[in-house]
Amino acid sequence: MNKANDLVKTFSERSGRLLFADLGTPLLGADGEPDPTLFLDDRLHINARGYALWTKALAPLLPPSGD
Repeated sequence: MNKANDLVKTFSERSGRLLFADLGTPLLGADGEPDPTLFLDDRLHINARGYALWTKALAPLLPPSGD
């Protein structure tokens, strides 16, 4: 995952038209492994807590909603 993220991040930076959002790191625990409390029982899909972390990571990158 880290290698793929590094490649996508580098590609995005070089393009000048893309923005890279690291959504993997927020899902990792202190040990560097995926935090099981952020995933559904299938250990593949994230739960509401995981989506809340993604929302927090993405919010500063998006324009204001105007609300």
